[in-house]
Amino acid sequence: MNFLENNGYSTSMWESGFNQNQANEVCAELTKWFSQDSGESGEFLILWSDGDGSSFFGDAELAYFTDGVAYVLPNPFVEGSAEAFFSALISVTNHHFEALYPTEIRKRVLYNAI
Repeated sequence: MNFLENNGYSTSMWESGFNQNQANEVCAELTKWFSQDSGESGEFLILWSDGDGSSFFGDAELAYFTDGVAYVLPNPFVEGSAEAFFSALISVTNHHFEALYPTEIRKRVLYNAI
């Protein structure tokens, strides 16, 4: 997965947990990469299970946000599931969102959301 290698990320780097600033960095780079390669205008977000003010914490999922809806994706940084992740990206580029799990965003700060 060239994106991971080119940015110095690994599929095991998040095993000890990560914070919202790291999520912002990764999602910003992932959004830039995907936009340049696919021409899609959505953004990658980390969906957290809880938050307080501008702080986010708890369980986290990777999502792709477009047209006001976030779609939960397999997270190659956590599960190491590059094949499932790329399959989901193909669904996004072909606008086959019915193959993905949609969810609403209640609150968002940069690339972090609930």
